[in-house]
Amino acid sequence: MLAVGKPEGIDTRSLKDINLGGAAILEDQMQKIREMIPGTRINLSYGMTEVIGFLSCFNLNRPEDVVFADKKTDFSGKEIPDFSYKIVDVETEELLGPNQKGELRIKSDCLFSNYYNVDTPELYDSEGWLKTGDVVYYDDDECFYIVDRIKELLKVKSWHVPPALLENVLLTHPAVKAAVVIGIPHDIDGDHPMGIVVLKEDAGKVTAEEIEKYVEERVQDRQRLRAGVKIVDSIPTTASGKVKRNAIKKQYVVKKTN
Repeated sequence: MLAVGKPEGIDTRSLKDINLGGAAILEDQMQKIREMIPGTRINLSYGMTEVIGFLSCFNLNRPEDVVFADKKTDFSGKEIPDFSYKIVDVETEELLGPNQKGELRIKSDCLFSNYYNVDTPELYDSEGWLKTGDVVYYDDDECFYIVDRIKELLKVKSWHVPPALLENVLLTHPAVKAAVVIGIPHDIDGDHPMGIVVLKEDAGKVTAEEIEKYVEERVQDRQRLRAGVKIVDSIPTTASGKVKRNAIKKQYVVKKTN
């Protein structure tokens, strides 16, 4: 939306609400989208096909949720009625509290039973909770924040590093238009993060090393882009706009290890 911009001559005064989903969004990106479509309430929501709808959103018919939605621009709302939630440590299964990141698991009468013709007993834990596969936390107001997919987490020197965290840092660079972070296998460290970026048309002469240094100055040591930065013309996406991470990994992991 930000890259294309609002078409000229379009009257959006009758547009009441827009729900965004499918990926995290930076606070300043949300602010720019709201400025682009003034008078329209724009918020993040979180859902799964397996529950046939939302798992968290702001109910904009409740005044307190309207306040939260305006204040917590990068959060994905609050709980949905008839769902139970818990967040557990990815490795120990320990139950976690507010502001602790772990896997979200859910219970409800609205869940699907299974995938068609696919036996996946690992979908549920020993207590019958559905494993969402998403790393999530909730704050003291019980608003949810989606961090990343578990299968996309990188493990650097035994530390979990969410690619989305590094992607968000890359996107704050004034020359970066799009970014994705993948893990390059390393014999000792596990993964070394690599940034794949597309530059803005007016970026000028910005080098990969400059972008790598920019990130290094803003993250912890274990989160550095140790595999470097690659500047590309485009990042492959699906028809719905999601990044084709497997295609990117196949391209760059092979190049790195050969």
